[in-house]
Order: sequence, then C-alpha cells, then structure tokens
Amino acid sequence: MRPLMKSLLWIATLLADGSCQAENFILEVIWRAATKVVVPLSRGGTSGKHQEHDPWGPAAAPRLEVISAGLARTGTASLQAALQVLGYKPYHNGEVLTNDHSSLWGNVFNASLDPMMPATSKSAALQNVATAMTDAGYDATTDSPTADYALELLSLYPEAKVILMTRSTPEDWYASVVHLVPLIDAMSIPPFSLMPRFRNFGVHNRVLLSKVWGCLYVDTGEDQSTSCIAYYHAHNARVRDNIPANQLLEFHPSMGWGPLCEFMGKPVPKETSFPHINDSTSMDLAIFALGASA
Repeated sequence: MRPLMKSLLWIATLLADGSCQAENFILEVIWRAATKVVVPLSRGGTSGKHQEHDPWGPAAAPRLEVISAGLARTGTASLQAALQVLGYKPYHNGEVLTNDHSSLWGNVFNASLDPMMPATSKSAALQNVATAMTDAGYDATTDSPTADYALELLSLYPEAKVILMTRSTPEDWYASVVHLVPLIDAMSIPPFSLMPRFRNFGVHNRVLLSKVWGCLYVDTGEDQSTSCIAYYHAHNARVRDNIPANQLLEFHPSMGWGPLCEFMGKPVPKETSFPHINDSTSMDLAIFALGASA
C-alpha cells in the first residue's frame, strides 16, 4: 500500500496546484492496467471500420451495430477487446468515465426507475446517451450499464446484433461482482472525490448497483448474493425471452473466435488469439497500478 499512498499524495499535490494532470494520469493508468488491450484509449473519433455510403448522397446515420447484453463481470472486457480486433469501437463502462457520461446515465436511471415518468421521457433519456455514444464514434456496447438497457437500446437500433455474455455459474459471477466495491468506494474519498469526473463516476456505479440491480449498497433484508443472483437470472431471462434467436448469440470468451465471428459475419483473425482479460482482477490492478506508476 505504500507505493499507492505515494501516488495518491502526488495526485493530491497536483490537485492542490489546480492541475488537470492528475485526472488525465489516472484515466490513462486505469485503462492500461484494467484492460491489456493494444488499441489506444478511445476519446472520440472513428472506430477504424467505416460504414459504406454513396459519396454523392447523405452519409449513413451513426448507429450501434452490436449490443452486448452481458452484465458487468461476465467477460465484457474480453469481448470489448475482441470487438476492437474485429474493427468495432465498443463502449464499456470505463467509457462512461473517460467521456464524462455519468450525468447522462443518471438521467436514464432516474427516468427508468420512476413509475410516474412518461414513456417518452424514458426513451428520450436513453436516446440522449445513445446519441452521445454514436456521435463519439462508438458502434458497439459491452458491460453495464448498456447491458442493463440492452432491450431498450435494441428498440432504437433494431438491426443490431445482440450478444449475451454469461458466467459458468451465478455464484462465480457474484464472486467477481464484489471486486467492484472497493474501487467504487475509492471514488468517494480523496484524492478521487476531489475530481468531479471520478466522484460522479462513483455515484453512477453506486446507483447502478443499488437502484438498478437492487443488491449492493442497499439493505434488501436478505443476503446480498441472493439479491444479485436473482437480478442476474431475471436479466438473462428477459433477454432470452425478448430477442429473436437469429439475432442473439450466447457467448463466453472460452468459446473463442469461431462462434463470435460466424455470428458477426467476420473472418476469424488468423494471427491474433482471442483476448482473455481477467475481469476478476482488472479493477484491483487499476488501483494498485497507481502505486506502480509513481
């Protein structure tokens, strides 16, 4: 912990001087530690895969082509890396932080959880997020919170392909989910809490887990694992029951390139092995990388 504290003190010094170097430094370190992806951190632009259009006619409207319905901790970082290899630009929960989209998602959470909110307002809140994603060049989604709203996103982009990521057992999934808590908690204390983007991202994740999932950061009167696993089952059942079989792929990174590329209509990469990123330790690495980088 000493190297970590050394880095935190260095960041606090930058903050005291009014420097924005600290926020940029943390964003870069978290990305490099939590994903072992060669593709540079996305901060807008195009995905490297250009949609064909008539040069004499209007350009095709940006859209999501792939929607991952797999909840956080189901191998979403591996899927993100795989989609990047295939030429897509995926939007992961980390992109909420790097693009400062926490407030946009807060509007989605508030609208979807309010039973008195008109359906048009719920749809408008999600459309605002979707537009922000596609305007920044994202054409695929992975991870929560986009996974939690996969069906609603599909209503906006009905031609998108949907991928449902699952774990071998719900218990394995929950054991991985609890790794989220220390990092989320870290966002509410200095030096992270002194930076609005990180502080808001912490609130974003707390609301996601407590209000949308209804199982962490909230007293449900039952064991947290029971509440989380119930949400996991209900979410997966909702996806399976409402998406046509020919538009849905149930997938796990252990399946490799074959099923994914066949579903996506893409050739199997010949010189690139399927990426396997350890979701269970990625957030731990991100935090401790701050110390290693000092």
